[in-house]
Amino acid sequence: MSLRAGSLGRGPCIAALGILGLIACSADNATDRPDSAGDLRDDFTGARSLVASAPLIVIANVGEITPGRTTEGLTFEDVHLEVTQQLKGGTDGALILEQAAPEGRSLDATRFEREDRYLLLLRPSRSHPGRHVPVRQGQYRIDDDRVFSLQPGPVADAWNGVALDDVLRQIRAVTVEQ
Repeated sequence: MSLRAGSLGRGPCIAALGILGLIACSADNATDRPDSAGDLRDDFTGARSLVASAPLIVIANVGEITPGRTTEGLTFEDVHLEVTQQLKGGTDGALILEQAAPEGRSLDATRFEREDRYLLLLRPSRSHPGRHVPVRQGQYRIDDDRVFSLQPGPVADAWNGVALDDVLRQIRAVTVEQ
């Protein structure tokens, strides 16, 4: 059994919970991945709740990652996002996402990579105005027009490896309802 970050099937999961984020690894189990939105119908209730919980949903590229604030022994990173598509909520095209970085972790170890593309379901940071944090199950790297979850959970597992267009159809269906 091989373990790798960002490959979340329905198999066993090892997770370390940070104050604002979740870093996860899982057994590589490609057979658990749905191939299309049609395979996601059973989990649409969960997707509806996830989309409804996020005041802001965007597709964005990471511009740069810079050191953020330090408080109570925790170091935070500021992930500067260039929004390329806005699916829900309002933004001016640039966002700063705040993520916790455990003491001693280098910026190179972050799960966000410069210039990579992400689908993000976000909310404003409660403790640091002007910054955003992902909602639970709200981080997906986009690669070859497929989404790959960076956090475990029922919706994240269902969307992991699915075509971006299929996931966007689900998101749009929910935002139209709202």
